[in-house]
Amino acid sequence: MAPKRLRVSHSARPSGNEDLTKNKPTRARGKLGRLEGLMDMPLDVWYEIFAHLYPLDLLHLARSTKAFRTILMCKSSLFVWRIARISESLPEPMPGFSEPAWINLLYEAICHLCHRNISRTIDFDFGARICSKCYEDGKSVLNEYDVIIDGTSNDILDMIPWKFGIRKPHKNEIIYLKRDVDEVKAHILSLPEDQREVYSQQRRLYVKEMYKCANRCNDWLRRQSRNREQELTRLRDERKSAIYKKLVALGYEGDLESIIFPDSLEEHRLVKQTRPLTEKVWDNIHDEVVAFMETMRNKRLLREHTELVFSRKATAVSVLRTYKNSSVGLPYTTILPSLPDFYDFAPVKHILELPSEVVVDIKSFDDIIPQLPSLVREWREHIHDELLRVAGHSNPSSLTSLDQKIQWLELARNVFICNGPIHLGHPKILFYPGVLSHVCCTVQQWPDDSSLTEPYDKTVEWVRTTHFFGAAYDDSWCRCAWNTEHLSINRRLSKTTVDLIRCLGFDPETATVQNLDEPLFYYRCKICAKECEPGDAEIYGWRALVHHLNGYWHTAIPTKRVDLTPKDFEKLTVQSVKRNKILKRYRMEVDDRAWCCIHCRDFPSEVHPTTLSKIQKHIDDQHSITEPIINQDYYENLGAAPSHSTFRCLFDDSDAEDSESQRTPINSA
Repeated sequence: MAPKRLRVSHSARPSGNEDLTKNKPTRARGKLGRLEGLMDMPLDVWYEIFAHLYPLDLLHLARSTKAFRTILMCKSSLFVWRIARISESLPEPMPGFSEPAWINLLYEAICHLCHRNISRTIDFDFGARICSKCYEDGKSVLNEYDVIIDGTSNDILDMIPWKFGIRKPHKNEIIYLKRDVDEVKAHILSLPEDQREVYSQQRRLYVKEMYKCANRCNDWLRRQSRNREQELTRLRDERKSAIYKKLVALGYEGDLESIIFPDSLEEHRLVKQTRPLTEKVWDNIHDEVVAFMETMRNKRLLREHTELVFSRKATAVSVLRTYKNSSVGLPYTTILPSLPDFYDFAPVKHILELPSEVVVDIKSFDDIIPQLPSLVREWREHIHDELLRVAGHSNPSSLTSLDQKIQWLELARNVFICNGPIHLGHPKILFYPGVLSHVCCTVQQWPDDSSLTEPYDKTVEWVRTTHFFGAAYDDSWCRCAWNTEHLSINRRLSKTTVDLIRCLGFDPETATVQNLDEPLFYYRCKICAKECEPGDAEIYGWRALVHHLNGYWHTAIPTKRVDLTPKDFEKLTVQSVKRNKILKRYRMEVDDRAWCCIHCRDFPSEVHPTTLSKIQKHIDDQHSITEPIINQDYYENLGAAPSHSTFRCLFDDSDAEDSESQRTPINSA
């Protein structure tokens, strides 16, 4: 069937040379007023139409024209509003609300006090919406105190709806609406005395009914929010499933299954929307979603390679343990690398990071074993340079050989202080070479940014058992490359130590730690002997004396008394102290935490340097060796101090709280 011809207006036909293009056919306009009879339809027809409208549509329709308003606001149309409300499962109106006013409260997000600002929260306790500006202006909302000082009796408070404020400035206060207060006050004052009691009872019943309705409406609102959230969740899941299928078709199934926290496909801004996924929408978001999946693929490949490297490290551990437990590392007289240092050696790192298709086993490290002496020597040079930097050598470049560096660091005047977290705020004083094997240089807490879902290197895990109120707890730490992060030089203590070395009869420029360890002498500090409190020590080995000089009684001494002289100390022989019957009444102890287990070396269960008796018990309990042999089952840690140099004589048993695992009585040392 051919289309109808367009109606053309009868304008004057062109004449002469007029441009014919100006007289194009135009569509004729329809006649106006054809819907003017719409309002003449029977009311039954209108009611049938109204019955299919949403409550908000009815409200908007009632505000469109006077005719519609006349129809919808009359009492005979009340059932229309009720049908619309019931069809949407809305609660019944609260007392004092008509059906249209109730729909207005539920749907129109306009403040009922200022009628200007937006308020998306309904206060059912007041039957109104209150914007933040009206809530905070101090005029529209009153607390209990403001109502009373306004000349109102306490009796009126029971006749006004109230609630506990949940926002500032009325948080946790009982609040009222000023319009309700003014309305009740004005009405009471307008009533005769004999009618006020009746009105009061009516208002109290009204307030009671308001609270019941408010609770019911709040429950409905929570259900609506829950249902809405469930609906949104369903829409998001449908969109996510549709995108998931698209990505699987593109070959990203394995990458989708390997996404781990904190990454998430469903939290992607283009995925967690509620808009249905159409082909047009997919075309618009395709590039960005695919770019996200490429990032996830790269992360997956990196994790897989990292896990592969960690598995290879487990194989490399035996190479280092064999080297350290051989004649090269036992007895332990020179520093050896920890596992992270070993992994950083260039040849070892090259093998660990070989492509995934290359098989790495114990034989892959055969070519590295002959290189270990030179690699370890180069590593020692590096850490000694770090110690020289911390110690503050004036010209480190002048020390060209490792022996020269060791010779300078061995000087007893070089006193290092460690403030590592293991010491719990009690700095540890160290000397060379003991500082090299100090635990804080090779152990740290797990980094804060480490993720429980990311692969981690189990070979560097280190479990430290701590005791708290008699109970043992395993603290998980990790090994790290040797570093000087927690080491420092205390200039005041270094100067005091130099004075002490002179007082003991040595030259600070040449005296080494070994020189001070050889004489079997104890020392009594005369400066603070009279000021000692019960539990303080007065007699020390020379290392314990350095700790004492860093204690309270010497750090609190005025500057003029910092310089020490030989008169400040009394030299005692070891035998004279042991034979002294008076001193035998006091507890004498030495620091004997210098022994380590060979079988646990470089394993997560490696034992922290401890006493000889405890390490022997550990070997018996954990390794079933009843008669352990030194340098075969256990070894003395590098730089372990002679027992007499760490001697302390305690003048009271109040120090008995010190753990036996930290101090050993001198009689058993």
